[in-house]
Amino acid sequence: MTVLKVLLLTALGSFLAVDSINILGHDAQKHLNTLKGDNFDEWTPAIGTSLRAKKKIGFIDGSITQPSETTDEYEDWISVNLMLVSWIMNTIDSKLRSTISYHESARDLWIYIQERFNISNGPRIQQPKAELHTCKQIQGMSIEDYYAKLKKLWEALVEVDPIPIWECGKCTCNIATKLEKREENAKVHQFLMGVDDGLYETNRSTLLAADEIGGINKIYSSLIREERLRMGTNPTPSLLV
Repeated sequence: MTVLKVLLLTALGSFLAVDSINILGHDAQKHLNTLKGDNFDEWTPAIGTSLRAKKKIGFIDGSITQPSETTDEYEDWISVNLMLVSWIMNTIDSKLRSTISYHESARDLWIYIQERFNISNGPRIQQPKAELHTCKQIQGMSIEDYYAKLKKLWEALVEVDPIPIWECGKCTCNIATKLEKREENAKVHQFLMGVDDGLYETNRSTLLAADEIGGINKIYSSLIREERLRMGTNPTPSLLV
């Protein structure tokens, strides 16, 4: 390691020790929610996104391991690791922060936070599934509002129960695309079965009887046009989708 590099790292470490929120930049800190315990599901992906943007995610997922003390990279690793510990702690609510034991390793701190605040997936999966089962277009609700409600529940479900991704690189049957298509079809049927029977029963039957039903965006646009024709307004669909 060059003398210049050592000096730069020392200066950087001193600066960040004074103001640790600058570790990943003001923007990274400014747009992060403060961890208060009950917002763990929102806080975690925000932290991950910030760390990936600065190529530091390996310090918490274990892919960037501590080098030997005899290598030139050791001091670099220690400096960045301690900076990340300080930065993560500064994203935690002050009252909650006082209850978290000190960790010198960013990965150890991350594991501790995950184990303490991560709720098991069972209840988290069941809630959006139960709400999706009962989600209907009630009288007076527009197609746009009904779809927005469904979309929010779909996104909540994917967040806790994502579609499996094959990472081995050996699959030749394009299973990922088939699973996405299956998920899209399920959304189409769920959307159509929940629309107001009195208004859209005929449209639903026609769409479901088609040889090629189409994706959710196409179905949504079709019903938006029908709704606006009924109301005598511009049938151009909104940009919600």
